[in-house]
Amino acid sequence: MSNTRAPQPLPDVVQCTYIDSIEKAYQVLGFPPSESPREGSRAAPPDWRNELNDQLRQDLVHKFAHAILPNLDEMDPRNRQRIKSIRFARFVESESYYLSRSREQYHYRLAETLCGYCKKMQRIQEVKRQHRWDPGILERFCNGEY
Repeated sequence: MSNTRAPQPLPDVVQCTYIDSIEKAYQVLGFPPSESPREGSRAAPPDWRNELNDQLRQDLVHKFAHAILPNLDEMDPRNRQRIKSIRFARFVESESYYLSRSREQYHYRLAETLCGYCKKMQRIQEVKRQHRWDPGILERFCNGEY
């Protein structure tokens, strides 16, 4: 029997759901598949925000936070990582809601942000896995040296 152990997940890195495309982000968030909206393509009805009630928006925040942190429901409500994930999800949802001109654009912004965030977390995890011995690697990564 060898003394090698299986690698443990890194505790200080968010264990993000693997999302590498907008289509997967659409699936995780529960949106119907559609084409990506262009910024000024169609004039949306001015009342598209009236179609979204607060409960639906809260559900989207929960789905977004759950995609960032899959074990969100099992964590202590006072956990810092959980609080930050929910706060980030609320910020992204609110920003998408107020900057979008249509419901399709709102869905696309949420999916695009989720996809980008998860890709970034995967890159950070990979860099940390490769350079566990170097404590300054994350700072250099954030400064764009990698």
